[in-house]
Amino acid sequence: MNWLLRIFLIHLLVSGVSSVVSIEQPSTLTTSLGQNVTLPCTLKISSDHRLTSEPILYWELLTRGRLWPPLRKDQGRMQRPESGNWSILLKHVQWEDGGQYQCKLSLTTQNEKSFRVKGRGTELLLYDQILFQPSDLNASLLQCQVNVSKLSGFDLSISQSGQILKSTGRNSTSLHYVTLFQTVTLRSHRPYECKLHFNGELVTTSIFQDESGPSSPDEEYHRPWILYGGLILVQVVCLLVMTIAMFYQLLMERTICIITISCLSY
Repeated sequence: MNWLLRIFLIHLLVSGVSSVVSIEQPSTLTTSLGQNVTLPCTLKISSDHRLTSEPILYWELLTRGRLWPPLRKDQGRMQRPESGNWSILLKHVQWEDGGQYQCKLSLTTQNEKSFRVKGRGTELLLYDQILFQPSDLNASLLQCQVNVSKLSGFDLSISQSGQILKSTGRNSTSLHYVTLFQTVTLRSHRPYECKLHFNGELVTTSIFQDESGPSSPDEEYHRPWILYGGLILVQVVCLLVMTIAMFYQLLMERTICIITISCLSY
């Protein structure tokens, strides 16, 4: 029975520590390829658990191993923003940096001996620049594509005037990312918009304005009708003036002819 009692006491001890000491991390972070990103880590500790020494910070990328304290090869890419902040700054992120990051702290308090707490982890998801342009194979097709981290909640769509024309297709091209793509037929001069969402939230967008493609029959333009009417009116007035001038010329010739004949008769 002694061993059962010990297990029960250890369970109470661990439960008590976890209820007053914890680490908070966001579940996901998204960032563009090549950018710097801060991986947040916040220590929550109750007032009755006073630290007796500076916590020792550890960070792990679960697919790679220890990140902090940094190895020699990683020292130029990682830094802590400030003392007392358990977050780390990861510089110039690449595809291989995507994955699950976990913050860990070794603590010593007045109430307890040394123990370690860890967060639930942050999934770092990456995306590349959106390419939104006519297809190289067919200029009448508009193509949007972007590379994103695998097994993520990214979604790509093309819309026009707020109406979604098509949403995501995907193609696996690498160990670290997949390519999301969409293709629509160019039918209008109005702008097309390609949007990248993550779990329903807009991440980034790209606009394409067709300057040369054919316009659709139902496309509405704000035509300068007053100008058109003015041009037509000018033409009508010119035609009327020319008609009056010709009539006046004929009348004058007839009058001259009559006067000439009258003079000869005398």
